[in-house]
Amino acid sequence: MYKISCFLMLLGGLMMLTGCGQSGDSMMKEQIVAMNEFADAIESDSTEDELKAIKERMEAVDKKIKELPEEEQKALLEKHKKELTAASEKVTKAMMGKMGEAMEGFMKGMPEGMPKMPGG
Repeated sequence: MYKISCFLMLLGGLMMLTGCGQSGDSMMKEQIVAMNEFADAIESDSTEDELKAIKERMEAVDKKIKELPEEEQKALLEKHKKELTAASEKVTKAMMGKMGEAMEGFMKGMPEGMPKMPGG
């Protein structure tokens, strides 16, 4: 019993030292992974529910990151700038691609030529 109590106390102390939470780096990596998953989900025509679940996960991680001290946030942004930029560009490209597809579908439904203006 004594050994178990000592073990639990040691474990509790270690948890207090580590903060029992995620590191800023792991949160940033999680955010980058989620952003890439979001872009992939857009490109693969995932359901609204799937997109919403990924978006909610990104928002939850973002909230945790914003709880970090401002200096740590800045350092993390600088450290992961390249990966964040690439993920952001991937999301933007996926969204623009879907908008382009929607516009093509819209334009196909339009009658040929521009309508005549009254008096012209």
